[in-house]
Order: sequence, then structure tokens, then C-alpha cells
Amino acid sequence: MQNLMRKQYSRGELPVGEKMELREMQGRLIGDNGDANPGYGSTNIAFDMSDVSPIRQGRMTVDMVSADEKSDFRPEGNDNRESWDSKLQFMLATIGYAVGLGNVWRFPYLAQKNGGGAFLIPYFVMLCLEGIPCFYMELAVGQRLRKGAIGAWNLVSPYAGGIGITSAVVSFNVALYYNTIIAWCLYYFFRSFGSPLPWAECPREEGPNSTWIKVPECQVSQPAPPDPCQSEHNCA
Repeated sequence: MQNLMRKQYSRGELPVGEKMELREMQGRLIGDNGDANPGYGSTNIAFDMSDVSPIRQGRMTVDMVSADEKSDFRPEGNDNRESWDSKLQFMLATIGYAVGLGNVWRFPYLAQKNGGGAFLIPYFVMLCLEGIPCFYMELAVGQRLRKGAIGAWNLVSPYAGGIGITSAVVSFNVALYYNTIIAWCLYYFFRSFGSPLPWAECPREEGPNSTWIKVPECQVSQPAPPDPCQSEHNCA
């Protein structure tokens, strides 16, 4: 004997416990011809074969969001955030903003003017304590908020919006004279392929009594001419 619990859900009826022998259960499940008995369980709502049953409706379909649609999902109320087209574009923009011509030609001048090698000690100390942390802070704010200079600082605090405006104004002012410097670099780059080189000799300007003299600035920066006594041993 085996105690089986079969839930019979007639309208308004509760589950009923029933004792059933294996032979009796086999007779109900399998018909005389050996096929499954389709009539068994007709009183159970779970085996309802009406048109409402999902079994008669064919294959079940589930609406799923594809990967492309998921990537374009935007929560309601949030603005579209800007992003770089590629990592290379981000790296070039960051290097171009952080490294300029002043790092190449102005740094040696400042080092020489302020004591040479001794200048490097306070320079690297302030670089580690102030320069690099501020640089990474700006990168972190921009990467997290994905806004421009003005929009990012406005999101940080409405009172900090002036920082973004100031950085934009400074970048504009730097671009004014950087264009001139870049034009000089391009001009002398193409002139360097000619012969003689344009800086081989100091340019001359008209002096008094229709004479031509060297430009004083070039004459000071030009290395001194070699001493003839160093090449000729007949000097007294």
C-alpha cells in the first residue's frame, strides 16, 4: 500500500487524501490498449485541456532584452553622458593637456635660473604632494561624471562651477600664444631641409652710415668664434 496525496480541485473543494493501490493507480493511468488514459485527471484544474490552458496555446515565448538593446538602455530622468570614442583618443588628449612645450624648453631654463640640480629637490617634492594628486583628482572627477570642465564641477557643487569656467578660460588663453609657437616650430622644421640653414649665420640689420650689423640678440646667443691661436701654433 502506498499513501498518495492527490489534489482534486473541483470548484470550491479542498484537497482530499486518498489511499490507492498500485494496481488501481496503474489502471487509471494506462488504458486497456496500453496507451495513456487521457481522461485521468480531468477533474484536476492542473490538467484542464480547455483553450485557456497554455498547453493548447503552443510554444511559450518570453520577451528578452538583447545585448544591443541593453547597452542602449538609459534610466528615465538621467542625461546622456559623454564618453571618449577610444582609449587612444583619451590618452592623446590627456598627454596634450598635461605636457606642453613649456616642459621641453622652459623647464631647463627654470632649473638653471633657480640653482641647477638643487632646484629639482623642491620640484619633485611639490610634484608628488600637489601636482600628481590634483592631476588624478581632475581625471577621477571627469571619468566619474563624464562631463566637460564646467559641467563636472557644477555637479560636484554649484559653488565650484567657477573652477570649470576658469580652467576653460585658461585653456583658451594658452591656445592663443601656443598657436604662434607651433607655427614657429613648423616654419623652422620645413626650413631645416634647405641649404644653407637659416640659423647658420646671424641675421643682419641696417646700421648707421649704411652699414649692416648683426642682430644684438643673436650675437649674444651665438657661440664665440674659435681662437686662431688654438689652431695655429705661431701665436706669440
